[in-house]
Amino acid sequence: MKKITLLLLSVSFCTLASAQIKTEAGTFTKPVAGSIHAELSFAPNLSSQGLFSLPALSNTLNDAFGLKFRKFTSDSKAIRVSANLTIDNQESNTDYLVGVGYGIEKHMKGAERLSTFYGYEGSMAIAETEGTKLFGVGLNVFTGFDYYIMPNIYLGSEISYGFKVLNTKEEGLDGTTQFKLAPGVTPFLRLGWRF
Repeated sequence: MKKITLLLLSVSFCTLASAQIKTEAGTFTKPVAGSIHAELSFAPNLSSQGLFSLPALSNTLNDAFGLKFRKFTSDSKAIRVSANLTIDNQESNTDYLVGVGYGIEKHMKGAERLSTFYGYEGSMAIAETEGTKLFGVGLNVFTGFDYYIMPNIYLGSEISYGFKVLNTKEEGLDGTTQFKLAPGVTPFLRLGWRF
């Protein structure tokens, strides 16, 4: 009886190990030329305000981009456009942020569900929050990955190294300009889907 049980367990394990993951939507494949992607940046939120939080108004360019669109011009190259428009009106105070970015991604071979990439991106943002105005421009090189959790849906993250110029002006004071060259980690996960 022991041998039969072991044989059945072995056959079951081999069958599961060799099974290909398929759904009615298709199999897990990486993007190809002509693929269009849209994605949203978000962060897990353990507070009582909900499970996820979106990028907030801040004085950095990293948080300026909540939406991103990609168009693959070949199986390994994509053009990306990032954007955000946020308006927050509280009593007599209105905060806002407008950010845009444009970049190129080079995707590597990776694996069936994993798409790794590197590239560069230029960005610009203007914002006002609590009476402080910000204008910033930046140029980053980055690397990251997309991991497909469903055939056309992926999660991802990025790290970058870049140069930024930030001009900050508080109400009633002279403006200050800051130059920064530093590595960075995008503090948000990326949830994307392929059309």
